[in-house]
Amino acid sequence: MQKRYIVLFIVLVVITEVRAQYVNTDSLKVVAGFENPLLIQTFDSLYYILPETAIFQGNEIIQDRHIPAGRLLEQFGLPATGKVISRFGPRSGRMHSGTDIKLNRGDTVYAVYRGNVTRSRYYYGYGNLVVIGHNNSLETSYAHLSEFLTKTGETVEKGEPVGLAGRTGRASTDHLHFEIRESGRAFDPELIFDFENTKVRDEVKGTYNLTELNQLLKPVGYSVNEPTPATYTVQNGDSLWIISRRFKTSIPALCQLNNLTENSVLRAGMKLNFISQMQTIHRPGTLDHLHHFNSFNMKKIGLVLMIAGLIGLVYFGYQAMQASESFSFLGMDIAVSSADWTPVIISGVVAIVGIILALVDKKR
Repeated sequence: MQKRYIVLFIVLVVITEVRAQYVNTDSLKVVAGFENPLLIQTFDSLYYILPETAIFQGNEIIQDRHIPAGRLLEQFGLPATGKVISRFGPRSGRMHSGTDIKLNRGDTVYAVYRGNVTRSRYYYGYGNLVVIGHNNSLETSYAHLSEFLTKTGETVEKGEPVGLAGRTGRASTDHLHFEIRESGRAFDPELIFDFENTKVRDEVKGTYNLTELNQLLKPVGYSVNEPTPATYTVQNGDSLWIISRRFKTSIPALCQLNNLTENSVLRAGMKLNFISQMQTIHRPGTLDHLHHFNSFNMKKIGLVLMIAGLIGLVYFGYQAMQASESFSFLGMDIAVSSADWTPVIISGVVAIVGIILALVDKKR
């Protein structure tokens, strides 16, 4: 009997601790200004080399000559100076994932910040393309160049020439197509740069990432970009394409937010929701850097519960059946169990809860 309850206890511990993850202490690093240790991988992704900086308490500057990701954006410099001729957002039925700056052929294009050149070659419609990785999940791209001034694998500094402007690839005039991405997602370069006044926007100071900056500026508008409301009332003549272009979002995103399809007909007065695009601002904190280890979603939890419950059903059910006794009544053998069926019942409930969680997550 004790053995059964020990096994049941182990199953319940596994269930309640399903989100816990083992962290090898050898992979942690104590960093000045952080209450808790950071993973070495997290620390490596946070810092960026800057000349002669000092250690400050808190997470502004975390080690001599290093600065965390959140402060990189305000250190950026312009890739080129010129008139914006095509902005970020839907264009001709497709998403234009960068900003086009009018330049003359041969004008110099500069790296916006220090980084490693991950690509320097011709690439489909981009033409001659230079891509620079700035660590911290940030990446900038410089397209349609007429000539390369750097090679793949090289390290470039902020303000260092990386190419000359041109019209290679799919381009109708000499210009620079500039993109900036965070964790692979393209963001509007005009969130950072005021190209008209040739400067980095004041709002960039103090923001920790592009997601936060996007949340800060989209609701109030920036440059010539109209503010993005929490909800929008459809007007006569509106279509998904017109609305997506107006507020610089994608049609699939609008459809997902409002349970629509790309062929849905919009009615005047209909309310469209934009609110879930405005995610909660995230600032790097002490334990936040370890939270990505707790990434189990409800479906995975449900599957674990279901498997644990089924294992318990089989094990405890078998034990209970082994403890059954039989006697004869009117020529029939009747089995009577002397075992405790409580563990079997609990295992069944756990399995049912797991199935429900998995199904609920699937319906989302």
